[in-house]
Amino acid sequence: MPVQLEVLENQIGLAARRYTETHDEKYKREVVRLSLWLADLHALAILEDALKRCRNEDMRKPEVYGAVKQLSRRSVSNGDGPFDKFRDALGIENEDTRWENLNTALNGIRHVVF
Repeated sequence: MPVQLEVLENQIGLAARRYTETHDEKYKREVVRLSLWLADLHALAILEDALKRCRNEDMRKPEVYGAVKQLSRRSVSNGDGPFDKFRDALGIENEDTRWENLNTALNGIRHVVF
């Protein structure tokens, strides 16, 4: 597991313990905030894996579409531009063109989500 995810999971555990001990709502909000961030990072990892594998495999899979959907819901953007581009690029027949379009869309997703 990447270090960032491990650190985030540890922070969630610490905030959860503090909430259990104190019942202070700020710790509960922190658990929710960090948990959503962790879920976003997991979704991003799914899209990065899809990009790595898209030249050799059909990545039009439920977990990939689910990750795109999750990140689009959490986006600070007003539009679905990079998310729609990512979904559309999954169906491109040419492997190199598919990779290029997915890579461009993934960079756009990173920009609007993180």
